[in-house]
Amino acid sequence: MITFVALESFISDLMTNNYSLSISDQRFNRTLQVIGHGFCLVFLLGCIYYFKERMLHFDSPFYAYNLLLKEDFYIPHNRTINYLTELLPLLAIKLNWSLQSVLMSYSLSYALLLYGIYLVITYGFKNPAGGIFLALVMCLAIRYKFYATISEIYFSFALGALFVGWMTSPVFKQSNSLKQLIGSALCAIFLFIGHPMMVVPISVFLAFDFTYHNKWKNGTAWLIALLVIGVYAYRFWSIPDNSYEAGKLNILEQTKEVWTNLYDYQAYHIIKGYFNKQLHLAVIATSLCLVWLGFQRKWLPILTIIAGTLGMIFLNILIYSYLSDSIYPLIDGYIGILGFIWAIPMLYVLKAAKWRMLTTFIVVALLIFSIIRISNTAQYFQQRAAFLTELMERNAQPDQRKLLLHMKNFKWKHLSYPWAVPCETLLLSSLEGNSATVFVVGYSDDMEKRLQTKTKFFNPAGTINIEKLPDYFNLDQNNYLEATDIPEYWDLR
Repeated sequence: MITFVALESFISDLMTNNYSLSISDQRFNRTLQVIGHGFCLVFLLGCIYYFKERMLHFDSPFYAYNLLLKEDFYIPHNRTINYLTELLPLLAIKLNWSLQSVLMSYSLSYALLLYGIYLVITYGFKNPAGGIFLALVMCLAIRYKFYATISEIYFSFALGALFVGWMTSPVFKQSNSLKQLIGSALCAIFLFIGHPMMVVPISVFLAFDFTYHNKWKNGTAWLIALLVIGVYAYRFWSIPDNSYEAGKLNILEQTKEVWTNLYDYQAYHIIKGYFNKQLHLAVIATSLCLVWLGFQRKWLPILTIIAGTLGMIFLNILIYSYLSDSIYPLIDGYIGILGFIWAIPMLYVLKAAKWRMLTTFIVVALLIFSIIRISNTAQYFQQRAAFLTELMERNAQPDQRKLLLHMKNFKWKHLSYPWAVPCETLLLSSLEGNSATVFVVGYSDDMEKRLQTKTKFFNPAGTINIEKLPDYFNLDQNNYLEATDIPEYWDLR
């Protein structure tokens, strides 16, 4: 007991006095700005360097194919956020840039928008710590989704960070109630165009901020909370029936079944394994922040983070209750929301602690660790591209480069999305100047009929005449061939 009291006294003194571990406000802010700019530049360079990994897998090549085909915006599932990210690649198409330049500009557009949001938070809101929060949420619990260029949930993290950056900024604190409400309303517009699942981390943030600053009698705080509730209520109400998002919401009907048989679902064990492989350092850092809050007697904020974490873990198990294998690229996006939740106490520690050299070191270590893990994940996509390339090389002929792959030869754990393969292979091969494509034929599909097709390109957007394809693609107009020479699958790491 005496030891605990002494430790509590030492930590309290350390947080409230200027020790050798402390630096001035001005120097601290400059240090955070350097770290933030460094992260954004690394993110930008990563989007360029890994443009193939980001643009040639899963949804991304399908979106890129539609942009190239229509030379216009492609906005499925009411994902209005994509208007922001498709401007640059559409401009590149209009200027007749090469396929590589178009794909690279598409990948780069996300980094430029992220950098823009960082600049608004750091300089517009005068909140360098909020800029670091943005950096943390973009990498703390994200690995595979960095390579999903069109991921709505991933880019919504940045829009959520914009809201948090405003709410925790000096500009917000120094403004009157009207300006606080107007600024919050403007930020809430971006929340609306983002992914609806962001309601979870934004709610956790509002609850944390409310309890941390004891805002129970703050009328403006209540109005902002009601504003956000209204935005998300309308966001969910506006989801069309039979849409992709409506299908996701239907999973909530299984809540009781999953909860009462939690350990029987493979998703529980998959997510547990993912934590052990990727998220242990983030969990440790979050736990240290909660200990710091404990010494400040901030019990309700601690409970908010714990409840948000456990709730989001269960929600992930519920959403992916159908999984029977460890398809990490699929679960990485919603698991990434945990990084947003964990970054909240880190932001408040960063803004309040006097032992700034130590907190800065921890933040840099977290960012470096996460960036290295994201970089290592590129191997998965490189191996996947190598498999698809070898599949085409083994089976295609010089004048017959349209292939059919039967579903019995499709490896779900490695390739995940059979519908995406035609566009993936088309863009992958076209980058080398010799277009080819692979269409996955289902068990009930007519293989023989498809083999006789000459002038069609089978793809998830529907069959199209090859003559209507843009000049970026040079598919032959001979019969399809069946791909029977299947390469060995690689070992997932």
